[in-house]
Amino acid sequence: MISQPMQSPPPAGYAQAPIQQYQVPPQPQTTYAGFWIRFIARFVDGLILGIPLAIILFILAAIGGAIGSNTSDENTQNAAAGILGGAFVLFYLIALVGIAGYQIYFWGTSGQTIAMRMFHLRVVDANTGAPIGIGRAVVRWLMTLVNSWACYIGWIWVAFDARKQGWHDKVANSVVLQTP
Repeated sequence: MISQPMQSPPPAGYAQAPIQQYQVPPQPQTTYAGFWIRFIARFVDGLILGIPLAIILFILAAIGGAIGSNTSDENTQNAAAGILGGAFVLFYLIALVGIAGYQIYFWGTSGQTIAMRMFHLRVVDANTGAPIGIGRAVVRWLMTLVNSWACYIGWIWVAFDARKQGWHDKVANSVVLQTP
C-alpha cells in the first residue's frame, strides 16, 4: 500500500486563505427601448434616407419644369407631363423599395439600422435575443405599414406595453433592446 505523507498545519503567523463560496455572476439586465428613443431613432433614419431622396426628387422636378416650359405646343406639354408623371411614379417605387430594403436588411442581419446603432438600440428575437432574420424583418416591416394606416396606434402601443412592443414587434415576435 502506498502511503502519502501527512501534511502538517501551516506555521504560526501564516494566514489561511479565506473560504470563498461560489457566486453567480451578475446577469445583464434587459432594458427595453421606450417610445421616445425609438421615435428619435426612426426620425434620424428618415433623415438619413430622406435627404438623398429629396435631392433626387428636386433634380427630377427641375428637369420636368425645364422640359414643360420650353414649348407652347399643347401636345408636347402633355407628353412631357406624362413622362414626368411616370418618372415620379418610378421614383416613388424606387424610394419605397430602397427604404424597405434598408430597414429589412439591417433589422434582419445585425438588428440595427444606422440610427439605431447611434442610439444603442437593437431588434432581437423576443425569446432568444438572437437576430430576427430577413423573413421576420419583412413581416415586421409590413406590419409597420399597418401601424401607420391604423392611425399610428401600433406605434403608440410601445409606450404602454410592458415589454415596449409595438404591433410590428408582436407580430414578428421581436423586442427592441437598449444596449450598453
